[in-house]
Amino acid sequence: MTFIAEIVYMLSAFTLLSAFFILLQPFIRSMIRGIVVQSVLIGLISFIMAYYLSSIDFVLLGILVIVLRGFLVSYLLERQLKKHSSLFRESTYGIPSTILMAIVVAIVGSFIVYFYVFYNLIVTVTIGTTSILLFAFMMMFLGIYIILSRKNTMTQIIGYVEEENSMVLMSIFLIPVPFIVEVTVFLDVITLVLIASVVAKEKLEHVELQELRG
Repeated sequence: MTFIAEIVYMLSAFTLLSAFFILLQPFIRSMIRGIVVQSVLIGLISFIMAYYLSSIDFVLLGILVIVLRGFLVSYLLERQLKKHSSLFRESTYGIPSTILMAIVVAIVGSFIVYFYVFYNLIVTVTIGTTSILLFAFMMMFLGIYIILSRKNTMTQIIGYVEEENSMVLMSIFLIPVPFIVEVTVFLDVITLVLIASVVAKEKLEHVELQELRG
């Protein structure tokens, strides 16, 4: 494994750790800041890939992820947090049980997707081996777990943003950059629409997940 690949693996591991940090936070402001860190890490991975593949497109992708998702989306969430003191903290099930359930969901989900879908396909990654995709898979399932386990709309949006980050991270290793840029912008637009709908309706808590449907 090359030195560049080792750095990418290390940053991907830190990105996954940031997902666990976000999951375990009862304070919503800390979750938002975790999203900022996570987005910056993905942006750094994109910049390294730009150097490794000599592609300016990865530079554009990294800037988009950091600016749109890391700061714009986080800034809008912070603004809503300042308007509603009740959003400062959300009760959780406790760290041990949360970690146990999250690990089970992430590992089982990643095992099914990786070994029963990608493992049987001829997949070429841009750096390292296909095992690097496991970081993105685990992040995706941790984001899903946040959406399912939390009732607060803000935390559910944060879970959705984390899912977006996982898809961008996976796409960096698989898909041509122009398509990733288009998808990234599209997903950020959806996130902004979700935040705007929260502002308009001020529906800050959902007891049933079905309430998030159109």
